[in-house]
Amino acid sequence: MSLYPAFLRATALLREPFAEFMASLSSSPPLVVVSDFFLGFTHGVAADAGVRRVVYHGMSCFSMAICKLLLVSPPAGVEHGAGGGSPFHVSGMPENVMITAEDIPYSVEKFTDMDDPVTRFLIDNVFQSDVRSWGILVNSFAALDGDYVAPVEAFYEQGARAWLVGPLLPAAGETPERDEENDDPEGCLAWLDERAARPGSVVYVSFGTQAHVADEQLDELARGLVQSGHPFLWAVRSNTWSPPVDVGPDQGRIVRGWVPQRGVLAHESVGGFVSHCGWNSALESLAAGKPVLAWPMIAEQHLNARHIVDIVGTGVRVDSGGGAAVVGRAEVEEKIRMLMDAGGEAAQRMRARAAWARRAAMSAVSDGGTSRVALQKLVGELQRSYDDVVIKVG
Repeated sequence: MSLYPAFLRATALLREPFAEFMASLSSSPPLVVVSDFFLGFTHGVAADAGVRRVVYHGMSCFSMAICKLLLVSPPAGVEHGAGGGSPFHVSGMPENVMITAEDIPYSVEKFTDMDDPVTRFLIDNVFQSDVRSWGILVNSFAALDGDYVAPVEAFYEQGARAWLVGPLLPAAGETPERDEENDDPEGCLAWLDERAARPGSVVYVSFGTQAHVADEQLDELARGLVQSGHPFLWAVRSNTWSPPVDVGPDQGRIVRGWVPQRGVLAHESVGGFVSHCGWNSALESLAAGKPVLAWPMIAEQHLNARHIVDIVGTGVRVDSGGGAAVVGRAEVEEKIRMLMDAGGEAAQRMRARAAWARRAAMSAVSDGGTSRVALQKLVGELQRSYDDVVIKVG
């Protein structure tokens, strides 16, 4: 993440080649430009070409709304960066939405610091282009995120709408087709097949590819996993770390290569997901109907965890103690047991809610579902607005 500011600056260098590309399409311009939130330059280039821009946010309406509301109305008396702290209500959100200082993303916390390179980039290159977009494309669905659409739309000019068209997953909610030679070189699915006699018994662990997890934390996680007594499949990013305890073939499997995460989450042997709560992973867990042990680390992941645990009810959150504190093995063991012990009241409640989320995700992308209808309406409105422009020009 230390290269993040440099990466953001590098994206701005794409403006000229993108403008040249758009110019090459002048005889048959596109209906719309769909571009990432961070690629603010695409708005101006598209406008110069007479093309509308729809901005894509790689986050939920829930997290997006909170971030925008906190930027314009920072909470009084909240010490940023403090571990835990008392929950407070975010003005402009439904009354049941409560967060703590620990949940506030770094980019929001640093927004008033003009010396911060990320803040400077966002102000100079992103924010104005964002709010002037014709529409907002959101990878989510109405049953999950519909209550937070209005707070998001309130920040945009000219009546821009937020279109919830997710989950943007192939055959969302269905079991993915298996191509083990190409998609599963480590044999994860075959390993899970061997445990199919005990449905829901395996814990899947993955913290994504961006956050760095210290070796000391990996050690404690390994010990907690073994002590929980539940078999686990663990995708580890580090190539140098080794577990401090022996992990027998019946106890777990540690994988350092590619893991077909959607296939793993859809597998009947998997009963829970220890996740950093990046939004893509969160959606994959919801679409698969698997409860989550939420272990957020960076960006808006703490808000995603708050959404999943407190609002949707499909998970439990690890107690990190705030800041960079190492989560001990006892906490890991306790929360995994809470997540995985099928006879426990908490696990039963989470699994019931996860099953609801899976049904809702599948329904959203089915014929007549909210996300499919939203996408159809989006395309229809773009076509009508384009025809109106052509008629006026003609």
